[in-house]
Amino acid sequence: MKPALSIFRRSLVALAVSASLAATTASAPTVAHAAPTGAPNIVTIILDDVGFSDLSNFGGEIETPYLTQIAAAGTTLDNFYGASTSAPARSILFTGKDNHPAGVGNQASYLRDEQIGKPGYEGELSVDVPTYPEILQSNGYYTMMTGKWHLGGAADHDPISRGHSDTEGVLLLGDDMHYLSNAEGKLITGQPANTYTKLSKQAGETRTSPYTSRGKQLSTFPPNAYSSTFYTDNAIKMLDTRDTNKPFQLTVSYTAAHFPLQAPAEVTDKYLSVYSKGWDVLRAERIKRLVNMGLLSADAKVPERWADVAAWDSLSADQKKTEAKKMAIYAAMVEVMDAEIGRLLDHLKQIGQYDNTVFMIASDNGAAYFVPETAAAEKFRGEHFTKDDNYDNMGSASSYVSYGLGWSMVSNTPFNSHKTTTFEGGVHTSAILYYPQSVAAPQRSDCLFSLMDIAPTALDMAGVSYPTTYKGEPLAPMGGVSMAGLFRGNTACPQRNLAWELDGVKGLRVGDWKLSQQRNDEHIYMYDLATDPAETTDLSASNPAQLKTMLAAYDDFAKKNGVVNIPTKRIPLLQTNGATDASFTGGMIKVDPADPYNVYYADKATNSFTTADTVDVALNIIPSPAHLGQTANIFAYLTHTSPSGEKTYYAATQQGLTKVSADNKPFLYTGVPLETRHFIPLATQKFGAGDLSVEFGYVLADGTKVSNKTPIEGTVAAKAGTDTGTGSSSGDTSGSTTSSGGGGGSFDLLFLSLLPGLGLLRKRLKK
Repeated sequence: MKPALSIFRRSLVALAVSASLAATTASAPTVAHAAPTGAPNIVTIILDDVGFSDLSNFGGEIETPYLTQIAAAGTTLDNFYGASTSAPARSILFTGKDNHPAGVGNQASYLRDEQIGKPGYEGELSVDVPTYPEILQSNGYYTMMTGKWHLGGAADHDPISRGHSDTEGVLLLGDDMHYLSNAEGKLITGQPANTYTKLSKQAGETRTSPYTSRGKQLSTFPPNAYSSTFYTDNAIKMLDTRDTNKPFQLTVSYTAAHFPLQAPAEVTDKYLSVYSKGWDVLRAERIKRLVNMGLLSADAKVPERWADVAAWDSLSADQKKTEAKKMAIYAAMVEVMDAEIGRLLDHLKQIGQYDNTVFMIASDNGAAYFVPETAAAEKFRGEHFTKDDNYDNMGSASSYVSYGLGWSMVSNTPFNSHKTTTFEGGVHTSAILYYPQSVAAPQRSDCLFSLMDIAPTALDMAGVSYPTTYKGEPLAPMGGVSMAGLFRGNTACPQRNLAWELDGVKGLRVGDWKLSQQRNDEHIYMYDLATDPAETTDLSASNPAQLKTMLAAYDDFAKKNGVVNIPTKRIPLLQTNGATDASFTGGMIKVDPADPYNVYYADKATNSFTTADTVDVALNIIPSPAHLGQTANIFAYLTHTSPSGEKTYYAATQQGLTKVSADNKPFLYTGVPLETRHFIPLATQKFGAGDLSVEFGYVLADGTKVSNKTPIEGTVAAKAGTDTGTGSSSGDTSGSTTSSGGGGGSFDLLFLSLLPGLGLLRKRLKK
């Protein structure tokens, strides 16, 4: 097979020239300075959801000749880490700090009530820390970006306002279509209307496109634009129109190979026979290549076939055909992206800016396996795109397909698990460094490096120090370390730990020891990567002393970075229906304060609690599309029934959960416009033994009442010695507050949630 596009092939040969960069004094980004003499250009290329072994230079069968060439001339980073998902990955990339001080302690769509309003949980890039392009810009660099941003859609969060001299074709969202325009150059989007409603509110203007150029909405595109080609075209355009009196910094943040799977049919067809062998065979072939390349020990144990992945031979002929095409499309996306990277490199050579350019290339996180969809997104995509039941259309501009666990297992070979987890498959990614003027860089490095290290490396190579103040306030140092020593022949590894946390999912690496976790599983796994690099044997129970040491180290990280400790599991929400297509969800949870890593849930069959008596209730209302924008009164009522049958009524008010009479129940909010989602933190309170029932909804101006048909219910079985009466065990008849600081006077670690996998911004009502 040959590469997808006809591009001039030029070997990437390191030139025998050494570079010596003088350090400059720290300066605040608001003060302009000229770049140091001889400062190199810096190009950062980010791949999206590409698994560790997908690239051919990391053992994959996908043809990536240009990345393979640059890796052969540069340094392959064997021990490189991103983050568990894309927004935190980009926050640490641009700031050189952990994602919490960078503002993305949790993604906007995952924010839980106890995180809202807390420092580091803005859900978008913090305005209190500088980006490294911002620092370079104020020190004489011309800075540019194209591609995926995913760090905020408001005007003051667009990358043009965060230190970029020029931006073209920036995707503000986390994903959209790869065939992004039709033959007339009009946008093709996979996002439902409510996405643009939110984006418009963020931007303060009507937005019908998720793209911007120089901070302005971009609505007209080249005919039949394809993402990787579109971003490369933008990069070349900016390079050709830049200020040539300055060195430049360029970020190209590709969206391949993020779902949906879309690629040119002629490239996809080349891979159909390859993937018809199936995931079991392909995974074994990758493992063999990784061993031959020295990236995996010959005696290393690899995980068994993942749970819920069927043996390939057990599939029907039609299933095999469909599954093979999915991975063929994915491979084509990666190959086309590689060819476009080659086109960018070739252009840099043509304009004489290749030899003095530092290249840093990495994937943001491990490979995914599904498309998280809200009800609105699923409905919209079902109406406008085909799925995998239309084989012939798969991969086209009108299809919306992902590839599932089987191929995610292959993409993340030899590691365990996938994107969203802190297992190696979620955070251990492929990365390459290259500087043509380096004569001493090793071909490979097994030092513990991270996306967080790109910013300090860029500043180090530019001869620019990180500022000590920002906007008149003291600025803490970056958490990343410079990798520039590799270009100077320094192969000594920095002594450092790496830690991760997102939506309660924790991870830590200290030396060869690793803590890993996944969503909806409160257990913290521990591995010795020196003997078990693929995380096959959990040592948390057999080595409690080491686990205690690791948890203490994690707690230090959490305190230092302002992590709000929350459980990994989400409330087991119950889906109910209201009239006129409104949707209501809710659930209950309890946390034992004596054991913050252990969460207690209602029994799935009985919805009862037996180990704690403080209840946390979360409710979500998605109004009927016909009611959006109308004003309404919103209500949420809870009834507690004691074992003797005595009923106590509560209403959610702006002062908290308040006892009321059966015939006098106030509204929570009155006269508010109905938005795409309303979140209600109903109760954080101690209750005596008994049954709980919740009714919630809204009343339109014409009196139409829309509420949950089925109550959210739970049973509290009080522990021995606790009050078995009604209401708060503290005797407070005014009710506890619904603030994120906890309620009932006893619990600091309480949990409010949305449906798992929802991609909409969770938003609290304001008066």
